[in-house]
Amino acid sequence: MKRVIRLLLALTVALNLAACGGSASSSAASSEAASESASEAASEPEATAAPTETPAPAVSNYFAEHGVEVLPSLPEKSPKVYYCTWQKDNPDVYAQWDDADISFSQTVEPSDEQEGYKKVTLETEVFTHLIYTGPSMQGDWRVAWSNGIYDLYTGRTLPARTTMGTDGFDYEATVTYDGQDYPVYYSKNIEWTDMGSPMVGVQSDRGIYACHQTYTFLVPEAYDGLVYGLLPKDAPSDTDADAQKDIDESESYALDDLAEGDLARATYFRFGQEA
Repeated sequence: MKRVIRLLLALTVALNLAACGGSASSSAASSEAASESASEAASEPEATAAPTETPAPAVSNYFAEHGVEVLPSLPEKSPKVYYCTWQKDNPDVYAQWDDADISFSQTVEPSDEQEGYKKVTLETEVFTHLIYTGPSMQGDWRVAWSNGIYDLYTGRTLPARTTMGTDGFDYEATVTYDGQDYPVYYSKNIEWTDMGSPMVGVQSDRGIYACHQTYTFLVPEAYDGLVYGLLPKDAPSDTDADAQKDIDESESYALDDLAEGDLARATYFRFGQEA
């Protein structure tokens, strides 16, 4: 019996040593591995930080190069409209005004007429407030305001002609982007309407003349360079003669012959982009 007890005690001690030994061996191996890892890490050169990417420069355009602000979309509020009235037979008698109301709206949709093109329609409403007793409004008189369409990147003026009364024209021009030339098609139509007195049913020496203007463009789907310019019109022009002229196809640019004072009163904005 005593011999059996001694054998059991010896077996118990042997099992405890195996358990401790296994644990001790694992700790030693872990310590050794950690020591080797630390040694290897110390011997390896430090990793260099990845270089910071330089952002691509903004695409340049004619207006930015000349320090001219172009609104990114149609104006939300009516900008100033500087227009002129004068006696047709005596244009030395004229008046300058800045009290017109103007609003813009546009639609952009895929073209059914030209594959790979989009149809852009820009509509403008101008309401000029006229005082019929003024010297410039005596006899046969005229009223005019001014605008233009330009390419954002080159500043090139899209050819046009003066329009009057109910009038319009169609034209085909060329724009360049992505190193290629593309034809663009557009038309301009206007209609002037005598709205009468601003007070319904009241005889007045004041009246409102409204001008509805519509531009319609067919341009490549990717093209985003249409710019509208609302320009000051301070002096008379021989509108009747100008309206009969052919479209001016000479090469001209947005800021050509535009005085510094005129530039401060001009409004430019982009249009024709998807909302």
